[in-house]
Amino acid sequence: MKRELEETRRQGTAMRPLQVYHMRCDPGAIDVPFHWHENAEILLMQTGTLALQVEAVPFTGRPGDVFFINPRELHGMQSASADCAYLAIVFPLSWLQFALADEAEENCLRPLADRRARVTTRLDPLLAGLAAPLLTSAAELAEDPAPAGALGAKAALLALAAQLYRAGAVRRISRDRPAGDPLRRIAGYLQQHCGEAPTQPRRGEEFHMSPKYFSSYFQKRFARNFSDYLTAVRIERAKTLLQQTDAGVEWVAQQAAFRAAATSSGCSGGPPAVPPGSIAAAAARQARSKIPPRKKRLTAGREYCILLLSKTKYKPMQRSCLCQDPNRPRTPGDVFCSS
Repeated sequence: MKRELEETRRQGTAMRPLQVYHMRCDPGAIDVPFHWHENAEILLMQTGTLALQVEAVPFTGRPGDVFFINPRELHGMQSASADCAYLAIVFPLSWLQFALADEAEENCLRPLADRRARVTTRLDPLLAGLAAPLLTSAAELAEDPAPAGALGAKAALLALAAQLYRAGAVRRISRDRPAGDPLRRIAGYLQQHCGEAPTQPRRGEEFHMSPKYFSSYFQKRFARNFSDYLTAVRIERAKTLLQQTDAGVEWVAQQAAFRAAATSSGCSGGPPAVPPGSIAAAAARQARSKIPPRKKRLTAGREYCILLLSKTKYKPMQRSCLCQDPNRPRTPGDVFCSS
């Protein structure tokens, strides 16, 4: 497996390792580069259209569709319409196992948790219709902080597992997919080198392909062109660095290969104040008592940069720095310069 493509963020808590995501195009597009994780991920389409790829197989998600992404399966997705919205539930399959071994544990749950069995990616319409209310119920109960909420969510997911086995949607597997899959190698290489300034012909040489064949292969397997995919990877890198490090915004922009845009404003000083009602302001207020005055301003700016990156599909940091016009409304793509 390509470790550079592994998503390692913690899902849920130690006592409730389940995370629910309500994914919407609000206001930007959904664009998730290829990645994999040790958890199962179930998607329930609500509105609009989603372009999904799982292990190089393309799918189109429409309202009512249900997709089951098994552990370690390489996948990526992007919205194909402005009203795209879906529910995603991510959890380790081991969370459903019982403490005592019984028939259900040994024949159904353990093979899934040990990756000796996998669920078909797209559920057929009849099975999707049975799965939808169970997934909706699991998501609602998972967000209930009471212990009964976790119990109810687990019960709903166990009921879904029973429906999957009853419908024949689970099959045994003997081995993982081959590690030499070109799609995995290309996605892993771009993830590892996205901080550089790669060109499409150069990348073709890395994989012993002519520029023309590489372009055709990339468009077919990644369902988008080289430039759009690389931009999405860079945005994810910038978001991760902003969230996991204390580095300045300019340094983060350089690490994500946004060098020219990050230094184009030509002004100095910290990030501007953040709108009072924003997520960034709430995060800054929560830690205000422990942060010196200058650090407060920088923290708020960093949180707001994360918010902007989360809502921007294409290259961020294109407009003039807000230090030049602090009264202009903040919109996706705004630039903050760091001191």
